[in-house]
Amino acid sequence: TGGFTNNALKDEREKTELAKHLTENVVFVTFTKDPNGTLAQKQILANINMRRDYGVDTRTIALADFPEMEKRLGIANEVENFVYYKKQQKWQRIRRGLIDGDTFVKDFIFFEKNKGNFKLDEELSL
Repeated sequence: TGGFTNNALKDEREKTELAKHLTENVVFVTFTKDPNGTLAQKQILANINMRRDYGVDTRTIALADFPEMEKRLGIANEVENFVYYKKQQKWQRIRRGLIDGDTFVKDFIFFEKNKGNFKLDEELSL
């Protein structure tokens, strides 16, 4: 059982470090075509929960308010979720469609651990 406890502590430390990284370095941004639509409302609730559970900065942006972003980021779906890296001023699409906080964190951890195998899309740069 010692291994289980150590793994749980390691996971908790990793989650704490990740939350710090998320809070300091990235913003989780949801773009929506219809902020009053069902999908958008579900994502907004998920973002509120993610902010509460992980301390991450979340934003929801209606494309009607920033229409240039639709073309710049290639947004085609009703709801699309991105990470904005503050220091690099770069966007990374995380998921087209709904995403819950736990899945976002898992996807973000995966991306961060494997980012040497990925590159941020140049067309998503500011």
